[in-house]
Amino acid sequence: MTVAAAILAGGRGKRLGGTDKGLLVVGGVPIVARQLAVLAPLVSERIVVAGDPTPYKDFDARLVTDLHPGAGPLAGLESALAATTAEHLLVFACDLPFLDAALVSALRDAPAAEAVVVRLGGKAQPLAARYARSILPRVQRRLSKDKLRMLDLVAELDPQWLDFAAGTRALFNINTPEELARAEELAKT
Repeated sequence: MTVAAAILAGGRGKRLGGTDKGLLVVGGVPIVARQLAVLAPLVSERIVVAGDPTPYKDFDARLVTDLHPGAGPLAGLESALAATTAEHLLVFACDLPFLDAALVSALRDAPAAEAVVVRLGGKAQPLAARYARSILPRVQRRLSKDKLRMLDLVAELDPQWLDFAAGTRALFNINTPEELARAEELAKT
């Protein structure tokens, strides 16, 4: 089973004043660079999907332009699935500064399924997941009908779940200035 990984970096970062969250620096390193360093030894290909991939040109990843900018993570998933030839694609949000090898390996090594999705404290995390490339037509169909919710796609796929306790460091994400400050503190430990 071939497995690639995609970091979805197309969001607008509204709660952070329009900042490109993947480029936020935590512990002296941009989040996407931190993620790519973890992913490099674990997957066959690394992809960064963004509405404008230019700011990511110096990172060690294949850059893919979001085919439907502004249509949310489902559109980013479509772009990544269309770009890879791997059978399965790990997908991560660009705002997870503490992504680690244990989480990536758990997703990568789970038994074959259309989707393997992390649940954090019982809540589905569709941007910490593995998707089979074979779901691309379903993703495209949902996009064509303007059905953009990732959680609805996940429900349609009847996923295998990987449960993690609330507060799992690898799944800490940054959406606000307060969370960015907290990430800086966590990076020191």
